[in-house]
Amino acid sequence: SGSAGARSAKLVPSTNAGEVEANLSGTATAALGYRAKMAIKYPKKAKVGKKLKITVTVTNTGTGTLNGAAPKYTAKQGKTGKTKDSKRLALPNIAAGKQIRKTITVNLRKSRFKKSGKKSLVQKITLTRQGTQLAARSGTTRLDFGQAKIRRPRDVSNS
Repeated sequence: SGSAGARSAKLVPSTNAGEVEANLSGTATAALGYRAKMAIKYPKKAKVGKKLKITVTVTNTGTGTLNGAAPKYTAKQGKTGKTKDSKRLALPNIAAGKQIRKTITVNLRKSRFKKSGKKSLVQKITLTRQGTQLAARSGTTRLDFGQAKIRRPRDVSNS
């Protein structure tokens, strides 16, 4: 018990008046562990009908290798809207103290978004490993639907 770190013990059997006594010796170290930290970078504004790129950076700040981690991306129009997009990425093993940067590309199809709805895209990225959530981040991107086409009247003058 006590703080983390190496422990020492030694096993030395001896007899004392017919009883066997044993002293234990050896060294134990704390198990290697991983610790995930995640950051996302997303644009403040995006045009509907174009592609949106989100950069995810996963850092292992622990002492062991982080393997089997998978970020999941979900996006909704407004806070309460239906899910508009969902993607899952696979990450390679991340050694202690290292980081991996991945880019998620999302196609903002016009057919998926309502012009009359909220003008924001709420994005959430959750990093999980074997069903356990390690980190989560979210952000909002303002949606630009573009201007409506203006029809100019024809010039019908004869001059």
